[in-house]
Amino acid sequence: MDMGRLVPPSRLLSGSSQLLLLMLMLGTVARVANGCQISGVQVSARSETTITVTWTEVGVDATSYVLQLYDRSTFTNSPFTIYGSASNFTFTGLVPNRYYSIYITVNCIGTRYVSSTVYDSTLPPKVNVTITSKTMTSMSFSWEVSSSNLYYNARLKDNNNINQSSYVLSTGSVTYTNLIPDTNYYAYVETRNLYCSQGSDVVMDRTLPAKVNVSTIAKNATTITVSWNMSSVDLYYYIASLKERQDGPNIQSQMRTTLPGNVTFTGLVPGRNYFVFVTIYIRGTNTISVNFTERTCKYVSSHRHHGACPVIIHK
Repeated sequence: MDMGRLVPPSRLLSGSSQLLLLMLMLGTVARVANGCQISGVQVSARSETTITVTWTEVGVDATSYVLQLYDRSTFTNSPFTIYGSASNFTFTGLVPNRYYSIYITVNCIGTRYVSSTVYDSTLPPKVNVTITSKTMTSMSFSWEVSSSNLYYNARLKDNNNINQSSYVLSTGSVTYTNLIPDTNYYAYVETRNLYCSQGSDVVMDRTLPAKVNVSTIAKNATTITVSWNMSSVDLYYYIASLKERQDGPNIQSQMRTTLPGNVTFTGLVPGRNYFVFVTIYIRGTNTISVNFTERTCKYVSSHRHHGACPVIIHK
């Protein structure tokens, strides 16, 4: 052997030893490549100003992660670096209802891996729902429209969880009809964009109670007694009112909160027309019965002729 020449190590190994060395080297490369991967990249949580992304590591050879957040409105890219092993990251200080693109570069010794891109957004802002009007069988509510790229899913539910939905594009109001009088309803609005939604706080209100039927049960020359059906609901109270003119002020009013549902107006003028109506009050709202006209007797007589009536009239 020539002692002045260097011999490559591979020449000192037998054929089988060289094959074993090659397999070990390939195995090391394979471990580096396989250890520089992640899978299952996804958005796991979001708020109006944050997005959390998670992933699964394949192996433990990553030295760092570089997460790229691309703002699709301002066309700017923001890199965030994590050193060592990791499986999640939360972006903070973001803009509500803003679309973003996210991808991750995994850095390993001698190689790197780039994930696929994830598209998502922060939550759209929560709207404030306001009941704007209601009747016995309808209810309207509204909210502020904040952006043209949002749409709204308005919902109304009753106590039995019967749901009425209405998808309203770019407008901030909706009216529901064919409701049940004197019933609680719960309204809320989901604000939606292409990727996610956020619901408003629930607003509860009640449709107006049904009008009562008022009738005269007795009258004479100076009094009129009227009656109506009262509800068993304790939250009601009723005010019966009497006017001399339909557009004039009340000259007498009486409240009733318990049965029977009748009042007697006294000190009236014989032979005069009066307008009578009953107002139902419940939880800050009211429903007024249909006005009706009743005339006091000119005088009391046992004979029925023009202007006369008995003391009691049964209906």
